Amino acid sequence: MGSLAFFDRAGSIAEANKRMAGLGVHLDDYSRPVRDLSGGQRQCVAIARTIVAGVRVVILDEPTAALGVRQKSLVLRLARRLADEGAAVVMITHDVESVEASPTTSSCSTSAACPTTALPASSAPANRCT
Repeated sequence: MGSLAFFDRAGSIAEANKRMAGLGVHLDDYSRPVRDLSGGQRQCVAIARTIVAGVRVVILDEPTAALGVRQKSLVLRLARRLADEGAAVVMITHDVESVEASPTTSSCSTSAACPTTALPASSAPANRCT
């Protein structure tokens, strides 16, 4: 076709659907611009992009802010997957429950109690509250 290739919209949508489904993310309309998605869907798309890119360090600043229970759970699951695939995941959050559910190592700098008992014993957690 030469140097000018045509965009395969149907193929792109099918590929996006396949990749997102592999991460447990399902969107109603894969042709909708990301800016038009819900907050939780945008977070999932952003994290999915980092998984596909194979990044080594991810900084999530308030990743669960203003999300519903279902979206929050999905975002935390994707963050866990990033960590399981070898990425260092730094989560900055006021949501102590998210910290309890996600990392194997946590450090708290807050007036709230630092979660130390919710982490899996097998992960040899290092917890520090300041």
